[in-house]
Amino acid sequence: MHTTEEKIGFSRRLKAALKAGAPKAITVNAITIQFNLRDKGEPVSTQAIHRWLNAQAIPASDKVETLVKWLGVTKEWLKYGHNEQVNSQRLSTNAHLLLARFDRLSERQQFLILELLNTITPE
Repeated sequence: MHTTEEKIGFSRRLKAALKAGAPKAITVNAITIQFNLRDKGEPVSTQAIHRWLNAQAIPASDKVETLVKWLGVTKEWLKYGHNEQVNSQRLSTNAHLLLARFDRLSERQQFLILELLNTITPE
């Protein structure tokens, strides 16, 4: 059984990941459709998605795997709020999402983003 705190954390991270990774899926119905198109198991209902988003439930592991693949985040971050690849420090939600999106860019796009950051941030 998951604690209320775990459900709240999962819900916050799921909302942030959806905003960053699936910005067009803004309604529960849209999220349900997009999720079910990607999931190989039994379809989930809009009520299930609603419970995930409103800190009432955490999905089963197979459903978390679908979310992870769809949204480009790690399972550890989505479920627990930390990144297994960063042991010594905890990343904020925004930093984690930024890194996940950055990793999906081409090498050229990454270079351009780094150049932009170099011009707008002091050393």
